Amino acid sequence: MGYLDPEYLQERQLTEKSDVYSFGVVLLELITGKTAIYHDGPKEGKSLASSFLLAMKDGGRETFHDRGG
Repeated sequence: MGYLDPEYLQERQLTEKSDVYSFGVVLLELITGKTAIYHDGPKEGKSLASSFLLAMKDGGRETFHDRGG
């Protein structure tokens, strides 16, 4: 998934919203120092965008200020 808008994966149609989503992922990479799909240990890769949204929902803003892997 990485940079691809989840709506694109369902609709198979690129829109301006898709571009905004991808740009947001790039910004998150710059802010956090993590890649779009990152590994938190030996587990399967995690989506940076999904993890970020979950952290914001749970009030865990400090989690994403860590510039380490």
